[in-house]
Amino acid sequence: MLFEGTKTDMWEDIQKKAWEILLNEKIQGEMTLADLEEIGRKRGFRICSYSQKAKEIEQSSRLKKLSRIYDSFTATDGGVETVFYRDNLSSQRKIQVVACELGHFVLGHRKEKESKEETPEQEKDAAAFAWELLLPSIVLDACHIRTAKEMEALNLFDVEGIRYHLSVLSKKRKNSEDSLCRELLTQYQQFILAYRKRGRKRKIPFAVCAGLTVLLATACAIGAVFERENRWLREENDYLAKTLSAAESSLSQLQKEEEENPSAEDENSNTSSDFAETKEKAESVVSEEVVFLSPSGEKYHRADCRYVGDNFISMSQEEAAAEGYEPCSVCCGDLILE
Repeated sequence: MLFEGTKTDMWEDIQKKAWEILLNEKIQGEMTLADLEEIGRKRGFRICSYSQKAKEIEQSSRLKKLSRIYDSFTATDGGVETVFYRDNLSSQRKIQVVACELGHFVLGHRKEKESKEETPEQEKDAAAFAWELLLPSIVLDACHIRTAKEMEALNLFDVEGIRYHLSVLSKKRKNSEDSLCRELLTQYQQFILAYRKRGRKRKIPFAVCAGLTVLLATACAIGAVFERENRWLREENDYLAKTLSAAESSLSQLQKEEEENPSAEDENSNTSSDFAETKEKAESVVSEEVVFLSPSGEKYHRADCRYVGDNFISMSQEEAAAEGYEPCSVCCGDLILE
């Protein structure tokens, strides 16, 4: 873990130095590259990209070598300490590496002129300073950001930064209620409230979507039931209509033959009677309306009635009335006897 092995007193001292800069610069949210450039200007050093100092880097073999190896480094340029960073880094990565270089200045690592490179411990301390500068652990805690997944969603820290903050949040600060903590939380109050509000808004759509999904599934199920019943009724009506049409056609043909050949009247009387009976039955079936009823109910309903359910059975209106069922006042008002 990035902060592993560091004494609690040293850890809190690094926090304090980062927090003091945040309070002095009146930073009220996530750190930006412009914020870091202003902090560096006030402390006497510059922040430049490799392309901004391309000429100087090209003329110096040492700067050229460093620019090929590191994402960022600090060197003296024209008598001024300058932080250089690679142009093709992501915006967030630029902020991270520049904040780390700033940490070396603030923690006094640059005072050791004879040292060309920082020690691993110095790198670790400068990184801890950078993570606190980008967004203090105490602000993360106030925002209820306490897991790796929540920190990753901020798109502010890399893996080491997340490990650092998880380590810090797992420890208890000695003076967590001191004036510096209260000042910092007051300064970040708007950021904390806004983040919490966004967090609540993110939860609402999920509940709404879940409810809409249930409603949609229910509506689809009901629609499927009505569609099935309507299809069955259409098929039955089509069949009855074809039967009636065939009966009428046959009867018409017989009547025509009787008119043309009266002597065949006796021979065809039985046949004519049979077709007449067939027509009468077909008309009776067609005119007989199919209704739906519940075995436990007392009313019968038409297919499009809102009270019709999956367990309803169908029969003719005449049969339903014969069995003692009464017409529904909602869908069968025209069948209710005055």
